Amino acid sequence: MNDSLNNFIYNEWTQPALASCQILKWIGGYLCFAFICGITLNGIILSILCDSKHRRSPIDIFIICLCISDLLASLLGIPLPLTSNLACRWLYGKYLCYYEGFIAYFVGMVGLYLLTALSLNRYWIIVTPNREEFVTFKTAYISVFLSILGGLFWAVPPILGWNDYTLEGARTSCSIRWQDRTVNVISYNILIIAWTPYAFVAFISSFFSPTIISPLGASIPAIFAKSSVYFNPFVYIMSNSHIRSKLFHWRKTINRTQSDPSKETFELTTPLNKCRTPLTS
Repeated sequence: MNDSLNNFIYNEWTQPALASCQILKWIGGYLCFAFICGITLNGIILSILCDSKHRRSPIDIFIICLCISDLLASLLGIPLPLTSNLACRWLYGKYLCYYEGFIAYFVGMVGLYLLTALSLNRYWIIVTPNREEFVTFKTAYISVFLSILGGLFWAVPPILGWNDYTLEGARTSCSIRWQDRTVNVISYNILIIAWTPYAFVAFISSFFSPTIISPLGASIPAIFAKSSVYFNPFVYIMSNSHIRSKLFHWRKTINRTQSDPSKETFELTTPLNKCRTPLTS
């Protein structure tokens, strides 16, 4: 019995990846790039919006929450597949596979719901300006709360036994189990069919032969899904004039300080000097 248990543990969690080690190392390098860019760009956007409370709008609430979501994805969701790709196999066993799958899935679903709510918000502002009562801080906070509940609705059931998390694609990251033909797995996959990149892989794996898509091909949707952690900040910068102006102001300040370090000190001390009044006898 111990031998069969050891064989199961070996087969399930410690076997080599199903793709070339050289390709996996390139993927690991790309995930390292996504990790750094995701933390840096989302951190910059968050600092800008949190520093501008007096100019904050309901739209900014969605952007702040999306940045937090992408920041969590970068910090908590990328390191495990990153190091596993560099090692050319999954390094962390069953329970951390559940953890990585849950984090990636939960954060991804919350981000999708937030983007949907943000799109509806913009629609009400642009297309139906007479319905501005829907564009309030209250509706923004309610939308964020419902987005989190929606993410939990999809991410928690696999932990409780409706479907489960397992190694996917090249076996260097974890996600929902798509390949099994059991009623338990197929019933869950049908409900999540709207998530397009994963939906295509899930549909082929669930209803046709799982061998149609190569292990590396099955890993590509997960890699692109993780790219959203730095794609989204670029969208915020291009679509939000306040963020663009703040970044431009930061750039001017940095350039001015580098060209003349004494200038910033002068500008800071000048108002104090102007406020002084001469002593009279």
